[in-house]
Amino acid sequence: MGGLEAIINQITEQATKKADEIKAEAKKKSDRLFSDAQEAMQAVADEAHANLSKELTARRHMAESEQLREKKQMLLKIRTQMLDEIILEAKNKLSQLPDAEYVAWMLRLFQHYAQNQDGQILVSDSEKKRLGADFITQCNALLKSGSVSYAEESISAPNGFIIRYGKIEENCTLDGIFADRLQELRDLAASCLDA
Repeated sequence: MGGLEAIINQITEQATKKADEIKAEAKKKSDRLFSDAQEAMQAVADEAHANLSKELTARRHMAESEQLREKKQMLLKIRTQMLDEIILEAKNKLSQLPDAEYVAWMLRLFQHYAQNQDGQILVSDSEKKRLGADFITQCNALLKSGSVSYAEESISAPNGFIIRYGKIEENCTLDGIFADRLQELRDLAASCLDA
């Protein structure tokens, strides 16, 4: 059995050696596959991290832009409210002038908007009393030609008047003047706030 045993030992050694080589080659392949898989996973993770970082940066910029837009809108709203309050205060001050100053201001207003032709002045009953009996006479003195008189109908606007020339009307009420000049007044008030 010595020869058979030697052959079996030799075959066993060769088989063990071959198995060790196959195991070593399998381990190398396994290690290489594992390393490649780790590299691929790391590349995917790096790409995902980069994409997430870009997405977070984009969202942060969007949020900052939205906050800035909201802040500007809030400031604009506050500024508009302040301007509206300033304009309302100016309108109230004009309506609360002492009667003599108020009538003088209304005469300047009439002179600015009046046309040298016949027309009618529409006022509220309370405004007619405040302007006084001489208002029409004073208005007519400012005209080069034509004349004005009070219309039979009255208006509801508490301050100011409307001059009617046939179908054409000049709105000289405080509400009308402020409405017509609102943007100009807002710009003027805004420039005062900016100064």
